[in-house]
Amino acid sequence: MRIHLKKPAYILPHWLACEVAAVMTDLAEFLGTVVMLNLLFGLPLLCGTFLSVLDVVLVMGVTGGNI
Repeated sequence: MRIHLKKPAYILPHWLACEVAAVMTDLAEFLGTVVMLNLLFGLPLLCGTFLSVLDVVLVMGVTGGNI
């Protein structure tokens, strides 16, 4: 569904709300990965965090940052 906003004053709050929703979704995926590594392999949460960050950096490096 596409919403046509009539006033420019409505565009910025709508855009900010969408960005916040995207960030929260990414954070949930990241935390889910860290908790999964802890539950499956018994890794401490800090080690799981570093592994998840390393994974993201490697994927961004291999794809050129266009994912």
